[in-house]
Amino acid sequence: MNKVREQETSADKKLGLVMMIIAVVAILIIILVNIPWGGSGAKVAKEYEYLKRDNVFVTVKGKELKQKIESGETFYLYIGSNKQTDADYFVYYADQLAKKFNVDKIYYMPLNKMSNEDLEFIRENSINELSIEVPNMIYFVKDDASGNSKSYRISNVEDFKEYYGSNYWLLLSDFFANCTSLSLE
Repeated sequence: MNKVREQETSADKKLGLVMMIIAVVAILIIILVNIPWGGSGAKVAKEYEYLKRDNVFVTVKGKELKQKIESGETFYLYIGSNKQTDADYFVYYADQLAKKFNVDKIYYMPLNKMSNEDLEFIRENSINELSIEVPNMIYFVKDDASGNSKSYRISNVEDFKEYYGSNYWLLLSDFFANCTSLSLE
């Protein structure tokens, strides 16, 4: 009788071990399937319908962005959300044009992850009007007077509403061309 109990206990231990191994393997598979392989660009591509995994967007957090501005870095910043009207077109065109103009990185700050402090800090360091209703593209360059990065009005277009939607290509073409000429000065 004692030997039967030992066999049952041994069988229960083996069954428990097998079940635990199966659970660990299942959890690992779930994690691996949900990891956005390909880095930040792949993660952003999951958010926007028309982006490919090899896009120029790199997600940035508020603290990192503040550090970039305070250290006087030159960089592009997209603030937006896939919930905004025509944002899929905007980021697709921005990606295509960035590549055309040899821009290898556009930092992406998701609107839904921005604090009010982040938004105010960007507004303080930007001449551009920021709207939470439409996608925002900003070019920051080092300001010699302060040492911080500042953004300047880049586009020749004053009334952006005429460019929303199907005309994003024209607006962003103008934006990147002017940023490139500003960088060459």
